[in-house]
Order: sequence, then C-alpha cells, then structure tokens
Amino acid sequence: MEWFRRLWMWFKRRFNMERIEDGTTKHREILEIINSALNAKPVENEHIAKFHGLIEKDFPEFCDKEPEQNDAKPLKILQHIEREMRDIAVSSSLQTKTVGAIGGGFSSGKSAFLNSFIDNGFLAVGIKPVTAIPTYLMIGERSEIEGISAINDGHFNIPIETYKKLSHDFLDGLEFNPRNIISHAIALAPMKEEYFENLCLIDTPGYNPGGAKKDSATALEYIQGADFLIWIIDIKSGTISKPDLDFIKELNFGKEAGKPLYIIANKAELPKPSDIEITLDKFEETLNDAGLHFEGISAYCSSSAFKGERLFKHRKTDIYEFLSNHNKPSKLYSSLKGKLDAVFQGYKDAIKKDDEEKDHFLKLIRNIQLESGLRVGERVDKAWDELRNYIGNGKRRDDRLKEVEKINSAFEECLNAFCKEMDIKITRVEMRKVEDKGLKRGDNKNAKKKLKKLRK
Repeated sequence: MEWFRRLWMWFKRRFNMERIEDGTTKHREILEIINSALNAKPVENEHIAKFHGLIEKDFPEFCDKEPEQNDAKPLKILQHIEREMRDIAVSSSLQTKTVGAIGGGFSSGKSAFLNSFIDNGFLAVGIKPVTAIPTYLMIGERSEIEGISAINDGHFNIPIETYKKLSHDFLDGLEFNPRNIISHAIALAPMKEEYFENLCLIDTPGYNPGGAKKDSATALEYIQGADFLIWIIDIKSGTISKPDLDFIKELNFGKEAGKPLYIIANKAELPKPSDIEITLDKFEETLNDAGLHFEGISAYCSSSAFKGERLFKHRKTDIYEFLSNHNKPSKLYSSLKGKLDAVFQGYKDAIKKDDEEKDHFLKLIRNIQLESGLRVGERVDKAWDELRNYIGNGKRRDDRLKEVEKINSAFEECLNAFCKEMDIKITRVEMRKVEDKGLKRGDNKNAKKKLKKLRK
C-alpha cells in the first residue's frame, strides 16, 4: 500500500492538478482513477479473509510436503475461486450467472463482438491491442461500470467515457502496469434477455504468442475459470493457428465434459460468400484434426458500422442458439466446489500414483533377490536393502491422503460459510454429495454437521 501512496505523490508532483490544461486531460483522468482506487471501500468478509489466509500460509506449507503436484495451476485455481468470492461480495447478481469468456488474438474483434450485443456499445475497439482491463459484462437497465481496486479489492465507479479510453494506447507511457490499479471491472449494460438474462461474459486482453506476456497471462487467468469459451478469429486469417489451438488446449476447453468451446469467424462482411464457406470448412477440419470438440462455428460481423444481418454462415449451432442454450442460472455452489475439489483431487491422484510406483519397484527388488537364488556378498545385500528403504521412505499413503483431506476441508468450510452468508442456494443433490463425501471418509457426524449448517 505504501508504494502506491508514493506513486500517487509522484503523479501529483509531475502533473500538478492546478496546472492541468485541456491538452493533459488524460493525466487528470488517470489521477482520478488512482484516487478512486486508493479510496475505494474494501470488501470486508471474514470467510474470504480466512480463505485468503489459507492460500497465503497453509497451502504453501502443504505444498512443501507434497512436491509431486507443485506446479502453478492449483494455486491459480484457488486464487481464481477467491476472486470469484470477492466479485460476488461486490456484485451479488453474479451469483446466478453462467460465466463465459471471450478470448482470441490481438485485434481479432473480441470487444467489437461484445459491443454488437450492447445498446450503444462502450467497450474500446481498434486495430491495435486495445483491451487492457478484463471486464465482466452483464445485463442491466442502464450502462454503468465499477472498477475493482487491485490495492484493497474495493469497488469504485468508473465514468463510461473514461472507461472507453482505458486502452493500451491511452495507458502507453505510464511507468506502471494499469492492473496494479484496477484488477478488473464489472459492467452492466442493456442487452437482450433471451440471450443474456443469466449470462456474464468476460472481455479479456488479446492473446498473442511472442507479444505482451502480461496480456497473455491475464487472458489465461480469466479464461480458465469460465464455464464456456467463445474464441474469436479474424476470418481473413483463413485458418486457426497452432498457437491458438495450443492455447485453447491448455485451458481444456473442447476437451473436458462441461467445458464447451465455440468459434467466431469475425469480420465476415469482408470476404466473398464462397470464400466464407471454404474458410468455415477449413476451420472445422482443423478443429477435428486437433481433437477439439466444438459446439459450433459462426461467420459473424461485429462492426458497429454494419447495419445488416450479422450472422452470415454457421456450422452446427449458430451463435444465437449457443448463447440461448447457456442462458441459464448457474449452479454457483457446484461450480466453486467443483473447482476446489479438482485442485485437491490432483494431489490425491499424484499420491496414489507415487504409492503404486513405489510398490512396483519394491516388488521388483524383492523378485530380483529371490530369482538370483544366490547370496552375492554382504555389501551387495546391504546395497539392495538401502535401495529398498530409500524407495519406501516417507509418509505412508493413508497419512498423506489425510493431509490432503485436512486442507481440502479447511478450504471447503470457508466456502460453505461464505455461501451461507451470501445466501447462495445449495440444491438437494449438492447436499447429498457433501453427505456422501463425509460417509466415504467415515466421518458421518462431521458430514451431518456440515449439512445442518448449510440448511440453516
């Protein structure tokens, strides 16, 4: 926090508010955003604070004991769950929304695509990299935007005209990353209920291999937690690039059940109709060859200047039907709980695999000793014993699994308490799953306690 205070003082010295004239309006607006972020009222929730504490202290300690699964992905998923909890605390309407991510390369037309569904679209668009701040977009009676402070997770209003300017060009030349001020934004806008009543779409920075790493990392961070992905490709490219395919595969869309993928061939007003057909055929063939299941492809025009029918051609399901099919209230508890369970299931699987490998090698050593039928000397026998002890060294499988259950339960208790406080509904099926999990652990009493708390 102190470094941000120093940044604020630097801005005030460099761009004295009293001396700002019309030509430096940009700096005035940046100063106002910094001021708003600094003074934003933080979200205070004891369950989120406890969840954060588990991420910062208990989880790293647990990871030190279980190095087999220590990549960045589990931590990022936990951080994503925490961010979802904070966003729900700020905007309760997120509770009921199914979340879809809009991804694609620089200048593929992601923001323009979203603007095509908004009355008087306000998302910044351009031929250069534009989107700098990830934005959650939901239906609302009027257009309004709240920024989420990266300093204290508080929320503050961003004027529409200022938000339109929060592009890479506008922020060029600053001596800091804008996401150190605004982590993301939540926007409301008038849209058609038949497609968006229960949807929330995330506008992400463009992904570009070899380009700005922070943009690609931000895109990855926000896309991976979505319920579905709409990937935007400039139809003029004529193909789906390998980096695009690799990026989609890394996020597991189009591969896992429950992670639908949809493709938009954007700027469809430019090529001839016959060329559109050829390109869609090529897109379909490329996706099939890559082993990616997709729910549909639409040749679509996002341009605000275009006044005709935006949907030109499609394969399988068209984009309107796709949006309508997913326009359903989310099972928020199932979504959050599923992500949490997936983190620790990975550790359980790794422990079981490690245990099976140890058993395999111990049996192999015993068989070699037995099959030799000879004693080849005390030194060799001692070496075999040392090797066997080395492989069998460490905690037993059951003890390691108990450690996983312990930290998993700690996170789960925070999540359950948060959901109860925020009045997030838990279905009978979800309650039964909690009870079944307790019974499998031989913890019937604990499971009943959890159910009692959730039902209150």
